[in-house]
Amino acid sequence: FKMLIEIIDKNLKPIGSIEEISSLQWKRRFVECGGFELHVPLNAKHLSLLEKDNYIVIRHNDEAGIIMYKELTQDTDGKEEITVKGKMSKGLLHRRIIWGTEYMNGYAGDAIQTMIEHHCIHPTDSRRMIPGIICDIEEKGRKVLLQASYSNVMEECENICLLGNIGYSLKYDIENNIFRVVTRAGIDRSVAQNVNDHIVFSDEYENVNDQSYIYSIMDHANVVLTGGVGEGKDRILESMGNLEGVDRIEIFNDQRGLSKSKEGTDEEYTEEEYRDLLKSSCETVLNEHSVIETFKFKNADMCNFKYLVDYDIGDYVTCMKNNWNVMMNTQILGADEIYEKSGKRVDLIIGTELPTLMKVIKKR
Repeated sequence: FKMLIEIIDKNLKPIGSIEEISSLQWKRRFVECGGFELHVPLNAKHLSLLEKDNYIVIRHNDEAGIIMYKELTQDTDGKEEITVKGKMSKGLLHRRIIWGTEYMNGYAGDAIQTMIEHHCIHPTDSRRMIPGIICDIEEKGRKVLLQASYSNVMEECENICLLGNIGYSLKYDIENNIFRVVTRAGIDRSVAQNVNDHIVFSDEYENVNDQSYIYSIMDHANVVLTGGVGEGKDRILESMGNLEGVDRIEIFNDQRGLSKSKEGTDEEYTEEEYRDLLKSSCETVLNEHSVIETFKFKNADMCNFKYLVDYDIGDYVTCMKNNWNVMMNTQILGADEIYEKSGKRVDLIIGTELPTLMKVIKKR
């Protein structure tokens, strides 16, 4: 079917467009990095455009998809097809690590900007620079305090967003051929407030289809003990969480690598500063092991609330299903835009998702 998809190369130069596709899944995420999967008929034009590290752009959306996977197939009827997959544009940040140590004490938006500027835009080693990225941070979020060493830049941005209660993306500015790092705070549209119009998804309003609900504490922890430098009784410890009895689920967070020395100086953190860093690490671990509560449903764009008009990812909404005894005032963390011959639909992911296998392995 017909749909305009523009292709730009890794130097952000427009090189052509595709107008005939079989299907497209465009997966937007508020904090994490989304992705896409595109199926098109195989021909010489499509083969030349859909190359590794080229970007695909759909006009109504301000993110771009990085081509990272390509598959060519032929079925029993001789029909040939190209499948390409990849990450959204903020996946560029996944290509860099923190080359050393970053100490961040300030607003979340400023911390994201500092980290991206140090390791992607103006790194000490010019070979690490990723061309075509600028920071355009407006939403600062909450204050954060953390120290990060040799970890992945994109993953640290996600961590900062969770601590700072904001989301971020690399928006493609088609007029200027650059990526802008932008931040956004979700708007509360749930019934728990009376400032904004309410967005309620419920059988009662006949605006949900193909629903699923998950509640899981399989990987949950609500009390964390973090250990910093030192040995035995001299080890510096901080904890967070105060539940008791069978409701108390404990976890240990080993941070012996969190140095008391400030990177690049002869100074050391004060006892209070160092303990604050351990407390921030406690909060990060509790975020990683939060209760999983997810509500998913299809065809959100067909209901009385309009996607991208009345709400967007990051906003807080209310979900209800009375016969399941489910009511959630929570955040839209993802939206899957599905384009097929039969038409377009939007599937929403509301609340916390089950972690992927890769994330589970990293935690351990």
